[in-house]
Amino acid sequence: MPGRVLIVDPLSTNRIVLRVRLSAAFHDVAQAATGQEALDCLADTGAALAVIAADLPDMGGIALCRRIRARHPAGSLPIVMIARTLDTRWRIDALEAGADVVLERPVNETLLLSRIRCLLRASEGLEELRLREGSSRALGLSEPAHSFHGPGRIAVTGEDNARAQALCAALSGRLPHRIGLIDGPGLVRADCTAGGLDLGIVLLTGQPADPALQLIAGLRARPETRTLAIMALLPAPDDGMIAGALDHGASDAMATTSAAAEFDLRIGRLIAGKRRADRLRDTVHDGLRAAVTDALTGLHNRRYALPQLDRMAQEARARNESLAVMIADLDHFKSVNDRFGHAVGDAVLQQVAQRLRGAVRPGDLLARIGGEEFLIAMPRRSCPGAKGAARALCLAVRQTPLRIAGCPAPIRQTISVGLAMSGPRGGGRGAEALLAQADRALYSAKTGGRNMVTLAAQSAA
Repeated sequence: MPGRVLIVDPLSTNRIVLRVRLSAAFHDVAQAATGQEALDCLADTGAALAVIAADLPDMGGIALCRRIRARHPAGSLPIVMIARTLDTRWRIDALEAGADVVLERPVNETLLLSRIRCLLRASEGLEELRLREGSSRALGLSEPAHSFHGPGRIAVTGEDNARAQALCAALSGRLPHRIGLIDGPGLVRADCTAGGLDLGIVLLTGQPADPALQLIAGLRARPETRTLAIMALLPAPDDGMIAGALDHGASDAMATTSAAAEFDLRIGRLIAGKRRADRLRDTVHDGLRAAVTDALTGLHNRRYALPQLDRMAQEARARNESLAVMIADLDHFKSVNDRFGHAVGDAVLQQVAQRLRGAVRPGDLLARIGGEEFLIAMPRRSCPGAKGAARALCLAVRQTPLRIAGCPAPIRQTISVGLAMSGPRGGGRGAEALLAQADRALYSAKTGGRNMVTLAAQSAA
């Protein structure tokens, strides 16, 4: 069921009518007759969205907006303000106080429900990002992403090129943002990641079968443009067309005839909202990367590597293909730490990891799974090919001494490698069995003289 909607209106008839409409749209509804009742309700049970009448008996709707925003910052609790008569100054005051949408009575039911759906989609998406970001920080997996400052990037597109050019010129004359003209295919291909395009303004013709509506739907459906803020701009006020644009995926929609001050304010909000979501999204992504990355070497860590190896082994069995699994271990690494200190030892691990990375293929798995142990998995390698690849890893590490800052002399480092095979020649073994075999083969390489490759006995059979 959609989130709870709080109706704040002094007239019981208004509350009843709106409750019936929202309940029919499967919204859970709470009601309040005064501003203080609304604040108490939000504090006690919460709500996902508030619909507020402008004429409350104990405080004005704008005053209530300000008090709500003091507790719930922009993006967390959408507010729809409803008033009997609206002039431009009052609308702007309401928006600046924290209202997301301002509507005039009598309210068009289709438009109201479309506005509520649009606002809830945006706020629920942002809340999910906040929850993920909070989890990442609680686990110590991420730091706050850097904010992207500077002018916003806006692209204007529409079938009427003269209208689009006129809008670009008007906006460039009064806004600090970078504004350019673009065609539909260009907007679909635009870079909408953080630091890229912030807002697409799509000019609608006002016709029922407007192709611009399909462009909006396509932008919202594509992963590459899904995060773009979209303003649908109509040539004249039309509640039905605005509702249609919102339901097709527009972030906001209004008429060109609206006051320039309101238009500019709503554009600024869309850009700020897009950047707020970008920051949260980047923080979450950084946390996910940190969760599966070894901080010292930048390679995948054990948490990532073992499930990935299991997937690779299952795929190899299903396709009856070979899979080579290797465990590489630095030889005499303890003596490096004892002689030069752990800082030098860390630098050795970093350089060895870099050399190993340069010696594997793009589809291979490379991870640091222990102190000086590395896991390498190579799909579709024959046994002779895997032996050659393992020897190449050894050569990549030993052929040139490691030069470490602060170390009096270059360090000659070698590795030993244990190799196990699965597939047509090695048998369809699982990841756990392959790791155990590779570990035993590594032990044989260590006891056999180090700086060498040893094939597991089961793989050689």
